[in-house]
Amino acid sequence: MDIANIIDHTKLGPNVTNEVVVQAVKDAVKYGFASFCTYPCFISVAKQENAKLHLASVVDFPHGMSTTESRIKEIEFSVKEGADEIDIVINISLLKNDIGGFRTDLDLIMERMDEIGSLSLKVILETTYLTTEEIKKATEIIVELANVYSLLHVFVKTSTGFALCENSPVVEKRSDKFKGARVEDIKLIYSITKGTNVGIKPSGGISTKEDVEKFVSVIGYDNVRIGTSSGVKIISE
Repeated sequence: MDIANIIDHTKLGPNVTNEVVVQAVKDAVKYGFASFCTYPCFISVAKQENAKLHLASVVDFPHGMSTTESRIKEIEFSVKEGADEIDIVINISLLKNDIGGFRTDLDLIMERMDEIGSLSLKVILETTYLTTEEIKKATEIIVELANVYSLLHVFVKTSTGFALCENSPVVEKRSDKFKGARVEDIKLIYSITKGTNVGIKPSGGISTKEDVEKFVSVIGYDNVRIGTSSGVKIISE
């Protein structure tokens, strides 16, 4: 399978400009990437450059600490601007301190997106800050809710790419100190999503074709996306 077909081409960060977005859109079209992922404020810019390109918008990015109401409003704005997919960061504080609130937040978000219809939702766990048990619990809740909202195509996504290892006591206990997508986390997530309609999106620290291949060797090419800002480099290897 052509790797380009599963890459979400990404340009995120405080130095992104209209010019950066336009070039990224041109690259996404040229190389046949699955989508281009950007901020809500750039969706219209990307859409104007190419109206047919599949567009993903990050929401409550990169920290996931807004209220449910504001998260939903940001989703509604992004869709209105032309987004086909939403990449939203979980509220990590809720996961760690109020599992009922965590479930309710995602439930209300999925309910609204299901009402809108025909969208993909990628739920970013930010695994750098989570224990194995927290990754497991979050994934189980996502799969449970995804079964309720059948119009949604849901993915579990590992990382924003912006996590800081020095702020994570979880990482301090690991030998690799790696802040992005890790094979062991993908194996755990896949053990829960396998046999369901929920896909997986490894992201964070993926910059080579070898990186991509180590993940697809575990989960295959079906119902998979790869999040990376190095898509052009990977395809050119």
